[in-house]
Amino acid sequence: MDKRKNENTLMLPSQSLTLPSFQLSSELLTILTLLKQPNILFIITDQQSNRALSCSGNPYLHTPQIDALATSGICFDYSYCATPVCGSSRTSVATGRLPHENGVLINSMSILPNIPTLGEIFRAGGYHTAWTCRWHMSSTALL
Repeated sequence: MDKRKNENTLMLPSQSLTLPSFQLSSELLTILTLLKQPNILFIITDQQSNRALSCSGNPYLHTPQIDALATSGICFDYSYCATPVCGSSRTSVATGRLPHENGVLINSMSILPNIPTLGEIFRAGGYHTAWTCRWHMSSTALL
């Protein structure tokens, strides 16, 4: 079964769930509690485009470990970078909101307290969450 999709479709072995848009809300929490909780790992690389992966068709690069993850997981073939600043860009991924909405416009700023993060929503759904490596936000802005 090909788990890679160009739309926001989560493919599980026995079911398919199409999400019209990524919303950090009670809808995601409901989805997480209704499904058997799979292990979820977000890998966010720094300064790497999809052209730098052999699984995306680059014949000159060999990325076997990422290719294996791509084969057995979910890949997003199209993406949008909210800002060229790493901290605010990562925060946009973590909140599903643009920098002017989540409050992180430059590195070392904190997410607005009323904006939930993926970590908070997953934790409320019974997951154990962690963030490792680069973050570039204030130490209080943890997942």
